[in-house]
Amino acid sequence: MNRIFVLIVLLVMSVSISGCASLVLSKPSSGNSNDSQQTSDADAGITNQVNSAFVSDNSVPAFDIKVITRAGVVTLTGSVSGASIKQRAHELASSVNGVRAVRNYLRVK
Repeated sequence: MNRIFVLIVLLVMSVSISGCASLVLSKPSSGNSNDSQQTSDADAGITNQVNSAFVSDNSVPAFDIKVITRAGVVTLTGSVSGASIKQRAHELASSVNGVRAVRNYLRVK
């Protein structure tokens, strides 16, 4: 019984160590680990600015629109009550500094 327990412990330890080693030895695909962090920080800033623009504009239902930003491309999803509101949300998102494109998937109810 002790021998089986020792073997199980050794097996778990070796798997854990080899798993950690692969995490430490692997490199990011871009070659620079700061690139992805800077991109995600910039995207988060853009998302916050778009959401703030929606909240500041009385015609756009900010809490009904989900904003996702990846590599400067803003995606809008959700439902709005009219085509003019959909267009206004697109305009506000496009006006934020750093936005490369807007994918407007808002549905008109």
